[in-house]
Amino acid sequence: MPLLHQSYDLNQAQWKASVKRQQLEEIILSFLILFREGSKLSRKDTDFMKHQARKTEIRKGVDWSSIHRFVTEALESYGSRIDYTSEDASEIIRGMMLRYGKWQNSDCQEMKQVLIDLNSNGTGRVHLDRFHDAPANAHFAFTETAEYLRNISALDESRTGSPKVMIANYLASSSNCIAWSQHFSVCCLNQCENLMNDLEGRVQTSDVPVDQLIHAVASISSGSVTAPRALPPRLEEMAYSIARIHGGVVPLMSGDFRRWFHFAFPNECAFPTDLEAETVEAERDASERWLAAGSSDDGV
Repeated sequence: MPLLHQSYDLNQAQWKASVKRQQLEEIILSFLILFREGSKLSRKDTDFMKHQARKTEIRKGVDWSSIHRFVTEALESYGSRIDYTSEDASEIIRGMMLRYGKWQNSDCQEMKQVLIDLNSNGTGRVHLDRFHDAPANAHFAFTETAEYLRNISALDESRTGSPKVMIANYLASSSNCIAWSQHFSVCCLNQCENLMNDLEGRVQTSDVPVDQLIHAVASISSGSVTAPRALPPRLEEMAYSIARIHGGVVPLMSGDFRRWFHFAFPNECAFPTDLEAETVEAERDASERWLAAGSSDDGV
């Protein structure tokens, strides 16, 4: 609500007065700009002239058609009005916020595809030098340092040679979140959750017989994997090894399973760390330090 009030002020509209549709569109666009910045709001975002110049830039940008469609759909879903009150604007904004994450996730999907294209062997890993050499995109640039990637558990240094960036771990990192506040962040949607929901629906148990698990996972498609498929022999061997430890079943709540599931869907499921709770805090701290250093101006 404070951002909506600010958006009214930036368009010289009175909060208690009704506005026409065109002016409300301007207010909503201002809100989206402020919301995207979240806790990173600067003076230029709230200065009237600079804010209007920013809106002009956005209208000339490659994203304008998507943004305009998002605003238009929000207004049309609310119903036609001659005048819109601040209560109407509040309801429209609430509806937009419920859909915002899914709409914004298109940037994440584009970034994921770019990373997959940089990786030619299907491991869900990209050589660090190729990661940094990728040309800047209109929505993002891969500028994070090796130290930062290591701190957020997105760097695979398990083998000799060039370190590799793990695609799923990187997409889940805080540097790809926007609109931070003390209450929430808007981040890339976790595609692995949908895959887990699909798997749980198929097996109907948390301790899965290994043959049933292999059959179920081979039947699940993801954004980068087409089913049905035959799982690689190495992956089947890993599943049987886990089952031997657990009496012939694979516990879905175990770290062994989550590591195995990562290799089954390396572009969607992050490789789990040994100390996940501590890693979440460390990742956020590392992200905030990196963002404060001004390295993320081109990030999502």
